[in-house]
Amino acid sequence: KIIYSTTLNLQPQTLNLQCAFSVSKRHFKKATERNRIKRLMREAWRLQKNDWQSGLQQSGKQVVVFLLYVGNELPAYGLVSEKIAAAIKKLQRITNEEAAGHL
Repeated sequence: KIIYSTTLNLQPQTLNLQCAFSVSKRHFKKATERNRIKRLMREAWRLQKNDWQSGLQQSGKQVVVFLLYVGNELPAYGLVSEKIAAAIKKLQRITNEEAAGHL
């Protein structure tokens, strides 16, 4: 399970989409396990963010996302990729609705 949080319309920056990742030390005592999960999350994010990022550039919006892995076992890349894709779609829908509401 991945929990996410967003902040919209930050101060003007050159980056319009930023993301941070975290894994609970409570469930994963070894740093190598935490780092592995963060690497999987970063790779899934890197491969799937492009459509949303180009839409944000066109609309002039800036978004900061924080993804937190709260599971208690090491996930496979396929599962992480699927969950990140679902989170991106949901966040994209939220930003599109907010943009439509401000028109």
